Amino acid sequence: EVVQLKRAIIRSSKKVVSLTLSAKLGSTQRYQVCPIQSINTLVTELDPSHHALDPYQQEGVEII
Repeated sequence: EVVQLKRAIIRSSKKVVSLTLSAKLGSTQRYQVCPIQSINTLVTELDPSHHALDPYQQEGVEII
């Protein structure tokens, strides 16, 4: 139910901002809420040049 709600919110949004701790980057979960391509901005405690953020930068995601 929570994943379905998040997907609906993303579908109706003009911009998607994701707040993520670095420990969650690259992890796998039971359900995917959205692909990287759906995220416009990623907010994390890592420096934007950190290698763990490369996949997001390659997809054009703004890193803050």
